[in-house]
Amino acid sequence: MKKIDITYVFGTGRKSKFLDSAFSNEFFYGYDLFCNEDLEVEIIELDEQRKKISTVGKFIYFMDRVLNKLSKLPFYMNEVMSYKTFRKLIKSNNIIFTNDRIGISLLPLLIIIKIIRRVNSVVIVMGMLNNDSGNKLILKLQSLFLRIFIRFNNYFIFLGNGEYSDAVTKYPEYKHKFVFLPFCINTDFWDSEEKYDSTDREKTILFIGNDGNREYKKIIRIAELLPDLNFTFVTSQIKSQEINLMNVNLLEGNWNKSLFSDAEIKLIYKNSLLTVLPLKNTLQPSGQSVALQSMSMGVPVMISNSIGFWDSDNFINNEHLLILENNNLDNWVKEIKNLVNNKEKLNNLSSAGEMLIKNNYSLDYFYFGLKKMLIDVDL
Repeated sequence: MKKIDITYVFGTGRKSKFLDSAFSNEFFYGYDLFCNEDLEVEIIELDEQRKKISTVGKFIYFMDRVLNKLSKLPFYMNEVMSYKTFRKLIKSNNIIFTNDRIGISLLPLLIIIKIIRRVNSVVIVMGMLNNDSGNKLILKLQSLFLRIFIRFNNYFIFLGNGEYSDAVTKYPEYKHKFVFLPFCINTDFWDSEEKYDSTDREKTILFIGNDGNREYKKIIRIAELLPDLNFTFVTSQIKSQEINLMNVNLLEGNWNKSLFSDAEIKLIYKNSLLTVLPLKNTLQPSGQSVALQSMSMGVPVMISNSIGFWDSDNFINNEHLLILENNNLDNWVKEIKNLVNNKEKLNNLSSAGEMLIKNNYSLDYFYFGLKKMLIDVDL
């Protein structure tokens, strides 16, 4: 049986982007870089449109619904479990689950495979512990499934320091499996040829993103209360009928569906004075990729503080970006007003933020960190 050095399991939308220069490669999590190492690297991708026609397919879909309801954990086995998937995974020396939803969904197959042969598995965590419920039975089932999940995987990469610390506290017996490795970006791609100068830019405020931890209603209200500023919203979570504001340019954006390429997003950053990220106070890191991309482009960032903030040791408030401790609407409006009228501060945030990202959050850092967790691969 020919061995596969590394198998990546992705969500939707990766394969179509690998050879497209209009997309940056940070969301490939090192896949393309390992391919350059002359390794046998395979891909499995979730199929959200997979038909539930067969009896087995219907049963797996039914089990997904039952397990989701009982545990409030993201079981989507129907989108990825198949004999073809099993054959790839059992031949792999290393499996990289690019989020915990994927890892949990493939847990039954992984258990079978690890009983049969030695396989190293790495999970990139995105909100794995952000599933609290007031129901005691659900909490017990959550804990049971998560302990099994942790037990059968070798490493868990936490992209946020807050979630990493919480995992160490909740599961101290498994702390040797937990690694904090911050999300990193392709700083060569996210680079502006022109130096940021706040005096040359229109007062355009950018909001971008689709995840459930953004505060979409709040950003609409912020724009409503700042009619003298122009806003660009790039999201599929706000519909045109929800906005009747002359100062808002709403662009439907979704990375997985390639509604905008990264090259097009890069141009939007270049035309923005400031990027704003109102967030819910959740353990799962949110706004991370947008903040890093924006800062790498030299565009200052204003963001809510949250328990899931990814790296509070390196990001210094009022030096690299603005972190709002007070997340209420009035404070957001006040702080945006103050900052857009303070050209010197905008320029200082731009320079310090860009330098921080270029020096500490280059994609190579994540790549070499991931390498250390792989086995039986001649790197």
